[in-house]
Amino acid sequence: MAKLLGVTTQFVIAKIAAAIAAIPSVSLTWAALADKPTSTVANIDLAVGAKHTHDNASDLALVDGTNTGDQTSLPMSADDYIRLSGALADGKYCGITEQGIAGDVLAFGDLVYFSGVDSRWELVDADAEATSGPVRLGICVLGANANGDPVTVLTYGKVRKDDSFPDLTIGAPVYASTSVGDIQVAQPTAANSVIRIIGYGTTINELFFCPSNDYIVHV
Repeated sequence: MAKLLGVTTQFVIAKIAAAIAAIPSVSLTWAALADKPTSTVANIDLAVGAKHTHDNASDLALVDGTNTGDQTSLPMSADDYIRLSGALADGKYCGITEQGIAGDVLAFGDLVYFSGVDSRWELVDADAEATSGPVRLGICVLGANANGDPVTVLTYGKVRKDDSFPDLTIGAPVYASTSVGDIQVAQPTAANSVIRIIGYGTTINELFFCPSNDYIVHV
């Protein structure tokens, strides 16, 4: 009886193995999985042209270099980092961006602000406090041909635009300009103009964009 039971068990196991082997492979994206698999992601390198976009189905959570599948946050432990690219070529950028709607015709490299009136990105003018003072700032990195077109704005990072940026001083502050949509290396001096640092020169051509929340109005 014991021998017969052993033979029967082996027969059943063989049948199960054959059935599993016959199942076709299925390719699943993370978006299709309720519980994402753990994968090794040591760090995030933001190289020029690389894009890392995440939604609730594919957010990264770095904990000691491992993607835990957490869908709501990006915790980072010791020695984890987000690294910006090295030196940029002309017309390139690297950093954190936001998609939105343009309120003006916008070109790559334009300094823009987010308008609370129409929720659109519009050109900064340091002569007008409403457009350069208590507002969010960005650099246009995907232009718009008309009011209402989609636009991509750099909110933190590095950008280079040789034909519209002035020669920058390495390590020195850069300011919102009294020329609409431009940046400048000297503080505005006209009465009622806004003095606001929007970043620093990392090379003579490259801007590290990290706008200050503080500003003063020239008297």
